[in-house]
Amino acid sequence: MASTLELPAGPRPIRALRPPESPWEAVLAQADDGTRCLLVDVADLADAVSWTGAGAEHLAAVTDLVRTPQGMTAVLPLCTQPLQVFLARRSGGAPLSAGETVTLAVSVIRGAAEALSRVPDGPCGDWWLDDSGRPVLVGGGEQSAVRTAGEVVQRMRADADATLSGALALAAEVLADPRRVSQEAAEVEASLFAAARAEPVATSVLTHASPRAVPAGADGPPGGGEGPRWWDAVAGNVDAGLGDLVSRIATTLWRRVRADRPSTGRKKHPLIAAGVAGAVVLGAGLLWPRGADDPAIAEPRHPSSTSASPARSPSPAPPTATTAAAPQETAAIATELLNRRAACGSTTCRAATQEDPDAHFTADVSAQEKREVVLLDDFGGAAVLRIASAAGDDRFVVIVQKDGKWLLRDIRDVAEQPEG
Repeated sequence: MASTLELPAGPRPIRALRPPESPWEAVLAQADDGTRCLLVDVADLADAVSWTGAGAEHLAAVTDLVRTPQGMTAVLPLCTQPLQVFLARRSGGAPLSAGETVTLAVSVIRGAAEALSRVPDGPCGDWWLDDSGRPVLVGGGEQSAVRTAGEVVQRMRADADATLSGALALAAEVLADPRRVSQEAAEVEASLFAAARAEPVATSVLTHASPRAVPAGADGPPGGGEGPRWWDAVAGNVDAGLGDLVSRIATTLWRRVRADRPSTGRKKHPLIAAGVAGAVVLGAGLLWPRGADDPAIAEPRHPSSTSASPARSPSPAPPTATTAAAPQETAAIATELLNRRAACGSTTCRAATQEDPDAHFTADVSAQEKREVVLLDDFGGAAVLRIASAAGDDRFVVIVQKDGKWLLRDIRDVAEQPEG
């Protein structure tokens, strides 16, 4: 009997994506090293940028090919949102800082130069943010990529101060004439970096359609009023670790729940409130930038140069197959970690069960405790679970996969128990 020819393994598929959440009809996938990418049918990639942009920092180009039973699939960087959509969202309540503006402007200028070097007759496409917050050009369509880059710069100029506005005006002028881009890009970058120090772009800031001015950290008055909303806890902590975010969101949520309830006739509803807090955590996790160790930021290419380039995110490793764990398997992994930790009699032993040996968990488990561990969501290489305790003091546990093994990142109380 002839043996069956096995196809090479590829990134593990997570879910299907369609425009407008992706530039193409694609499959979100993840490699063993945790990098995320898009798998796109090669027949859907007819533009020059996708096939000639390999190695460029700001072009969404094919990095690998994977043969599947259905045909050839191209591996491309994960593009999370159109740049113009991101700018509109930020201007609605969380304007870009001068440093973020510099990072974005430098990126689109460099991307335009890279595209023109590969498609001299005029690249077409639109600008998206990749998984690290770096603007990249997605080829295709009929609109000029260089002209669109100029529109992006002009849009940011509207909210810039006088010093930065002058540098952005020069950038827009150069982008208006593709012949000047390659020759004057370095001069434009120098003027931008002279105007402001580059900063990472915060891609996970949540905004509200009608933002209100609220004192930072203030608790809202009973009955609602003009106090902070629970999503302000998310917007105010976009740079915090996942464990800190979980704790702060949950605590803020409980305060608002307690403040909004009447002073008499209170009833305990810990499971309902815990479920709402869990939903907040999952929503924040889905919005969290993933796939890169560090956010993109403009920084010098050479120590002696005034020019700068957003830091490169790790290139996707050769596609390899991973097996998606079922919810029961993930819960079992977390349970085993918690049991090992509860059985430890020393600090050294406990440190071996967590990602950061020096981290301190505000909540923990005991060997005698009766508990149920339930998976809330698996983000691929990281999972959030709830420890449902018979005593009613539910907690969140975050586990991550590092060097092929699972470790605890954090254990936090869901929130304080509401008073009766």
